[in-house]
Amino acid sequence: MSTVVAAPSAQQLEKFVCIASIGHSGSTLVGMLLDQYPECTSMGEITNLHKFTAQPDMLCGCGTPVLKCPFWLDVEAELRRKTGDLSLKLGEFSRPTELKRTAFRKLPALSELLMIWGSPTAWRLGSMISPRARREREFGERAVQVYEAIAAVRGTPITVNSAGATTQMKSIYLADPTRFRAIHVIRDGRGWTCSQMRREKSSMEVAVKLFVRRHWNTELMMRSIPASQRMLVRYEDLCRDTPGTMLTISRFLDIDTQLTDFTLKKTEFHGVGGNPMRFRYDESTVQLDEKWRRDLTSADLALFEKIGGETNRRLGYTD
Repeated sequence: MSTVVAAPSAQQLEKFVCIASIGHSGSTLVGMLLDQYPECTSMGEITNLHKFTAQPDMLCGCGTPVLKCPFWLDVEAELRRKTGDLSLKLGEFSRPTELKRTAFRKLPALSELLMIWGSPTAWRLGSMISPRARREREFGERAVQVYEAIAAVRGTPITVNSAGATTQMKSIYLADPTRFRAIHVIRDGRGWTCSQMRREKSSMEVAVKLFVRRHWNTELMMRSIPASQRMLVRYEDLCRDTPGTMLTISRFLDIDTQLTDFTLKKTEFHGVGGNPMRFRYDESTVQLDEKWRRDLTSADLALFEKIGGETNRRLGYTD
């Protein structure tokens, strides 16, 4: 099921794209669609590479074990060439900070305050005194090196990654603000909480509080990124009008290619992590998931409105 990977070229990375979302919002779908443009290579979630290279049976999106996938083997070889480290392991090289918090406290830590501020100079100086900031800075710098290796291997000027957490997205931005672009993917909170409840076995109260907190985190992190380098995409718009939404995204990224066929070519996608739909190879069309209209009870909806209604309306969901 794997595909032939192009030999390394002289292609230089022109820009890299972080798909920022709070999960269950369509980031995997956006990445798969962008991967179909000849200018782009989408890698899924770089933060999961260390997990997918730790076990021999973990699969790349193409269906091949990551440790045997020609694409990821070529990326690892290119990183070894660029760094001069012949013992380099891709998963360890791209490992994120070991601190696993994805939604920070009401009183952010120093590293998070520096990220919210968004000054590369302050970030560099702060990393000298904050161990967490130093680890986050190292992760961001190494992520950019992975992007550059992918550009060389695939011959594509744009690489795309789904950020595992908003702090990781901001670490990557601060490592290279000029080439950074963000696509902020959002979804109706009722659909998001329904998905969270189904997949994580959460209660509505837990799910909606997490929805509010994670969006608060994301909005704070986005504020210091220039408006010209970020865009908002609604999952529902993407599914209802895939060609129109992708045209808007391609213009934002200055992509010349105009696609008309958005049949999902999943066996050609080398992303790691993300929605399990990437392995459902018999599903090749974009479909809107609105199970929440059927599955949420009136009590669920009332509790969602009480806790998350204001956030949902701020995101543009007013019905």
